[in-house]
Amino acid sequence: MKLRTEIESNQLESTSSKVSANRINALNNSFFFTPLNGIVTSSFSIKEEHFGTDIVSKENEVIKATLDGTIIFAGFTYDDGYVIQIQHGNNLTSIYKHLSSITQKIG
Repeated sequence: MKLRTEIESNQLESTSSKVSANRINALNNSFFFTPLNGIVTSSFSIKEEHFGTDIVSKENEVIKATLDGTIIFAGFTYDDGYVIQIQHGNNLTSIYKHLSSITQKIG
């Protein structure tokens, strides 16, 4: 029983690292577009639990999606104002918050 548990554990670790490597390779082959011209005021930081990049731009500046995808949410939230969420390939989602308005719809 102990041997079986050890083998299954090693197979799971091996599979997990292969999946992670495949995801990293897929991301390396992706070309991300700059969503907005402006000044970065806060960068992504896991240590500081800031899971995004804040960019300040001119008022009413057009925001572009970083990758091709489908809008899965377009609406208003109390905390973030107008928000758009886009589902991309490779299980990635980009979120655009604090927008002055929304002209796009889900789908």
